[in-house]
Amino acid sequence: MPQPVCVGAMFSVVLTDSETEAAKGIAVAASRVGSAASTFRLPVVEDSYGTTTALGGCVVVLLLGGFVCWAWAPETSRE
Repeated sequence: MPQPVCVGAMFSVVLTDSETEAAKGIAVAASRVGSAASTFRLPVVEDSYGTTTALGGCVVVLLLGGFVCWAWAPETSRE
């Protein structure tokens, strides 16, 4: 039996413009690089500096990502 296909992957090109597609591609690439790096780095930082420091670094990265999204995401409620 074939695996289910993500509907977003099938229709995203049709429903959005090329700028949005480029931004989604960059976001996916950045998230994959970040995931790969954090999978390696988190245990190293935890062993070297402790759990509190490792989780504090995770919080800083999450807050930074939230700020970037807040600052750069287009406002759509007025459209």
